[in-house]
Amino acid sequence: MKNIEELRNNLSSLFDQIKTGQMDVKAAAEMNNTAGKIISTLKVQLDYAARHEYIATTVTQRMNQLCAYAKAGVPWTDFYQPEAVDAEWHTRYQALPL
Repeated sequence: MKNIEELRNNLSSLFDQIKTGQMDVKAAAEMNNTAGKIISTLKVQLDYAARHEYIATTVTQRMNQLCAYAKAGVPWTDFYQPEAVDAEWHTRYQALPL
């Protein structure tokens, strides 16, 4: 299987074979269990990618903001407040799913 559509088609075929009695229920259960594990790994992979994309986007936005301040000649002490930044980032990243 190369993608989720093939998996879906195989599971549909499996369901039809069970209905017609062409496949043993125990074997079908094992195949269904394996398919569930494949789907779970795909979900973890997608969640991981989404989480890291969110972090990368946030960091990029923050860097762009800092560069804009620097280009405008704003002293870094006027916009950099470590306590506020740490609290904001802590709040954001605690809410992200693993």
